[in-house]
Amino acid sequence: LLLADPLDPMVYLSMASELADHGCFEQADRMHDNARRLLKKTGGRITEEQEVEALVLEWQVDGPAKVLSRINSNLAKQRGDVERYNTQIRDKHVGVVDDVGEAEDVRLSVDTEKVRLSTAIASENAEAAKASLRDLTRSCDFKMKMATEDGKRPLGVSKEAAMTDAQAAQLDLQYWRVMSGLEIDKVEAALKIYESVIEEGQPGPEIVRAILKIREGDHAGGLAQLDAMLAKVPEKQLIRFTVEYARGLALEGLGRKDEAMESYRMVERGVPLRPIGAIARFRLEKLLGR
Repeated sequence: LLLADPLDPMVYLSMASELADHGCFEQADRMHDNARRLLKKTGGRITEEQEVEALVLEWQVDGPAKVLSRINSNLAKQRGDVERYNTQIRDKHVGVVDDVGEAEDVRLSVDTEKVRLSTAIASENAEAAKASLRDLTRSCDFKMKMATEDGKRPLGVSKEAAMTDAQAAQLDLQYWRVMSGLEIDKVEAALKIYESVIEEGQPGPEIVRAILKIREGDHAGGLAQLDAMLAKVPEKQLIRFTVEYARGLALEGLGRKDEAMESYRMVERGVPLRPIGAIARFRLEKLLGR
């Protein structure tokens, strides 16, 4: 296919995915970069998912600390620009507009923030993880504010659609709280609010509660809950890999190292272009010592 049309970015993306599935991350990164370059040259749109894949591939090649440092540096520069502009406005009354917001209002997209938090977790950088979780919380709270205040929503976005998005973001926030082990005392109350407005049977809250049990030291209880979920979650769906990763945490906590490694290996091989796959690789390497 590549020889037939060497200017088709979708072929490069497919090759990147195939190479990543086999652990050939340097070449996967090169093919993914080629795809993004072609999309830019031809006026195509690089999606948020593709941006995340690019960051995860960089992580797979160079390790999480380097990616975390680059994301933090770029964010610090953007916030510094806003801070300097605000200083000019206050001290010199020089500027094009009166208000560009505060520096802390400059935040990453939610998907990129998840990569930042994931790399902080994998780097075992507690301070960076706390800072990332604070920003993720602000972004999720802003989505809820936008959904509930008519004047905040973008044109063409209904209140119902905005509310659905905001509720999903709040559930996601609880997931990342238990994944990071931070602010877990806030999780149960937030889940009850979420469950009061959604249909029954959604697996998200159950996964969060299982990981919460593990974080609170009930590894056996969490594992039993996750094992029961495996029968209900379809194979190949991302949520199944999330359950499998959580099983790895529980098994690790129970001292069942070999079984934990099998769970992590299944996740890292199943979704190598997702943050959960890269974190699973980190857990596996930590257990292996190489």
